[in-house]
Amino acid sequence: MSRALFSLSGIQSVEYPIAEDTDSVRGGLLRRRFAVPPQNADTEYEDESDFPYGIKTVPYNHDFTKWKPPGGNRFTEYIEGDDPYIITKTLKHRSDAAARTRREHIRNAMKHAWNGYKTHAFGKDEVFPQGGGGQNNWGGMGTTLVDALDTLWLMDMKDEFWEGRDWVRDSLNNDINRYVSVFETTIRSLGGLLSAYDLSGDKAFLDKADDLGSRLFEAFDTASGIPNGQVNLHTGDSRDASWTAGKALIAEFGTLQVEFRYLAAATGKSHYAEKSEHVFEIIKQ
Repeated sequence: MSRALFSLSGIQSVEYPIAEDTDSVRGGLLRRRFAVPPQNADTEYEDESDFPYGIKTVPYNHDFTKWKPPGGNRFTEYIEGDDPYIITKTLKHRSDAAARTRREHIRNAMKHAWNGYKTHAFGKDEVFPQGGGGQNNWGGMGTTLVDALDTLWLMDMKDEFWEGRDWVRDSLNNDINRYVSVFETTIRSLGGLLSAYDLSGDKAFLDKADDLGSRLFEAFDTASGIPNGQVNLHTGDSRDASWTAGKALIAEFGTLQVEFRYLAAATGKSHYAEKSEHVFEIIKQ
C-alpha cells in the first residue's frame, strides 16, 4: 500500500491510493502537487486565529485499535450553533492535509464493517456487531446492504458494491406483508436504491426503487392528502403509528419529497413528484 506524505511548508509532491475512475488505473498511484503555504504565510491572519484544537496528520500505519474515545462534553462552544473561532487560510490548508492522511483509515473502517456484515448477516436488515448473526427488524429488505451502497461506491469498494447489486437484483423482495415506517423505509431503502442508481446507472436499482416507491406511495392515499406514517407493502393498507397518537409528523411527511422527486425524474412518472409535493400546499392552508 502506498503512503501519504504531507508537508505544511512549501509545495509538496503527494502520493496516495486513488479511487478507481475513468482517468486512472485500478490499484495505481496518482501523483498530484498541492500548493501548501509555508508556516509563516498569512501570518497576519494566523495571529488572529484563536482555534485551540490541534490538527494532526496520521501515519499511514497508525494502529487505531489502540484508540480510546475521549468521552463527551467536548466542543461545548458549538452547542448553540455559534462559530467561535477565526478560520484562516493556513488553518484550512492544515485541515485539508490532515484529512488526506485520515481518509484511508476511514475506508479501512468501512471495510471492517462491511466484512462483518457480509460474514455474519449478508442480506439481512441488521448485523449483531458483537455476537454475530443478524435479524430482519425492518421487514427483511436488506436494509443495511441497501443503505450502504452509495458509501461503497464513493469509497471505491466497487467489488463489494457490485456484489450488493447482485443481491438487490436477484434477492431483494419488496412485497412484504407487514407494516413498515414510510419515512424510515423511504430514506433508507428507497433513498439507498436511488443513490446507487444515480452513481452507477445500473437499471436494476431503478427497477427495485420504482417497485418500492409504488408500494410506499399508497400511504399518500388519504382524505387529507397527508401520508400516513405506516404502510403494508403487500396490501397497500396504511395507518399512523400508534406512538404518534394519530398525529402526522412534519419532519417525516415534509421530507419525503426528496426521494419521490428524484424517482419521478428517473422513471418519468410525474405523479410521484406531484402528489408528494402537494403536501406543501396542504401545509400552507
